[in-house]
Amino acid sequence: MDLLMLALGAGLFALAIGYTYVCERL
Repeated sequence: MDLLMLALGAGLFALAIGYTYVCERL
């Protein structure tokens, strides 16, 4: 369960980074 939460956190972090990157590019 702990690994699942870690993966979810990493996914959200990557999504936030990607969203910021796209906003910077526009």
